[in-house]
Amino acid sequence: MTSVDGHEPPERTAATLTAVLRACAAHVAQRDDLPVILDLSRQRDTAALLRFLTWSAAHHQAEAARFERCDEAF
Repeated sequence: MTSVDGHEPPERTAATLTAVLRACAAHVAQRDDLPVILDLSRQRDTAALLRFLTWSAAHHQAEAARFERCDEAF
């Protein structure tokens, strides 16, 4: 994991980001419509994939902020 400028994040930041990404992946893996999402991405239905990604980002934004607040509290 590296930043845009090529630097590695602090250890706790990397752990927080990893936890958020794992939670997102776990959530997506449990979706009933996962096969549809995968098929659409294979067919390059960019609009549908973009709608899903937008929904997913918004859905997990609060959780990511919570993880960040917890990280900063330590």
